[in-house]
Amino acid sequence: MEDAKVQAMRAHQLHQLKKEAIVYYQSNGVPLKMEDALNQMFRDRPDCVFGYLSNYFEQLALPPVLSGVRCHKSFDARGWETLAAEVTCRHRNEDRVAGRSRASLQVTVGEHDKPEEREREAQELRHHVEAALTLVNEGPLKQFAEQGFDPRDQRAIDEFLLMQLQAEEDRVKAELQRELDEAGAASGAEGSGADENASPQHQPAAAAGGKAGGSAKKRGGGKGGKEIVIVPDEPREGLFPGCLALSCLSAACAAAGASAAGVPLYRHLRQQLLADESHKDCADKDWRLPLPMLTILSGGKASPGKSNCVKEYMIVPRPGLPFDRVLRDSVAVYQQVAKTLSVKGGPAARFTNDAGALNTVIDRPEAGFDLINDALKALELTDSFDLAANIAGHELFDYEKGKYDLAQGAQKSPDETADFLDDLSAKQASLVALIDPLRRVERDAWLRLCQKASQRCLIVGDATQHRPGRLLAELQQMEAEEAETEQPPAEEGTQQQQQQQQPLLTSAWVARLQQRNTVTELFDCAKRMRSSGQVVVVAVGPSDNGDTTIVDLA
Repeated sequence: MEDAKVQAMRAHQLHQLKKEAIVYYQSNGVPLKMEDALNQMFRDRPDCVFGYLSNYFEQLALPPVLSGVRCHKSFDARGWETLAAEVTCRHRNEDRVAGRSRASLQVTVGEHDKPEEREREAQELRHHVEAALTLVNEGPLKQFAEQGFDPRDQRAIDEFLLMQLQAEEDRVKAELQRELDEAGAASGAEGSGADENASPQHQPAAAAGGKAGGSAKKRGGGKGGKEIVIVPDEPREGLFPGCLALSCLSAACAAAGASAAGVPLYRHLRQQLLADESHKDCADKDWRLPLPMLTILSGGKASPGKSNCVKEYMIVPRPGLPFDRVLRDSVAVYQQVAKTLSVKGGPAARFTNDAGALNTVIDRPEAGFDLINDALKALELTDSFDLAANIAGHELFDYEKGKYDLAQGAQKSPDETADFLDDLSAKQASLVALIDPLRRVERDAWLRLCQKASQRCLIVGDATQHRPGRLLAELQQMEAEEAETEQPPAEEGTQQQQQQQQPLLTSAWVARLQQRNTVTELFDCAKRMRSSGQVVVVAVGPSDNGDTTIVDLA
């Protein structure tokens, strides 16, 4: 009797399961799709039956969604700490890593800087990387993966990341301000009395000879007796600790979107542009490979020679040449220069720096160009390549003397440096680009150089220009101010401050995906730069971190 009841109960449960299965499969259209798949397969009669079914049902699967994100610490070619990100997507009921990326902060110290400055920079990088790890793995950006974003919607992803990072930054600032207010209220009259009795030597010395901030200083002009006004660098942008997670996650999501779309990253990025109304003008442009600029010789203050005024001697292929030929010929030029150095000075003369550029003795700025020109002549490639020079003027400036240290015993004022670079470009007929010739704050000398040399070569802004996100905001602000025709003129001091905040007048702009930037901001800023007639150069950071997104962006 008991067995009969158990059997009846089991039969009832089985019947209920069958009814639920029928409802489940019918509500999802499984029987109709299965019948259609079998009918199509019978008509096509493929060799691989199950592969045919797999391809058929894969087209019906739900689109992939972001399901997880994880960051860890990494290192670049120079040993600086960087951030690496992995983005996971859920597709066909499985979570898989769909995109990876690495991001670095802009390193502001050079090889010639003091060890304590390099150590300070290393500590700052470590702090930013640790903060980014906390933001992504434990902080508010961890919620980013819970939103169920389609990895192919790059603009929506970047806007959400920016919003989350800005909200966290506002929260931290508000908390810090509250702590300062509480501390100020607790100190009360004791603090105010101490401030009144403080001697000048206890006051902050931010403007006393530092590289950034403060006001202009005047020094004697030496034999000429002309007073020199030293304009300090503009203060470094106060980046929120951990903000490099923004560019790292943005690039990783772009790679995940390409994986979800089943296309290479460069094709996915183009599809993102065409899908954006603000980039519809890209639809009529053909595919084209970028022109690779290759550094052959390394100079600057870190070089063993007397000349400091050129940090990098570069070759630039002329437009219209096949990419494979350009790559092959560029390597041939590099090897020819290395061979020439070995013949003249032995194996020690062809030492390279950590970027792979030949680091030899250069006593005159023309000597580096002569070495490359001789190699081009020997290879019969003078019609295939032009030259470019990275001056890195911000690294040449002597803040004590207020002059540019162009060579040992040869220091020049900003205007004299502009004239010197103009003469250098005039002597080198194949020189087509000067990168960062002066500091950003030397606007009069910069304009002087542009008026003289811009007809012969491009004046390129790299370190002298702000990051893409900030530069984009500056351009938008300029357009808004130009639209207000009835705006009253500002006072002289305010006009100078506004002028320093405006983008520099350049012929070309170097775009980098690092720091607090996103892929979308990079595209938007590049579009505005190109619409203003500028050439866009896409570059990696000061050191290679192993990320290849730069190739697809170019």
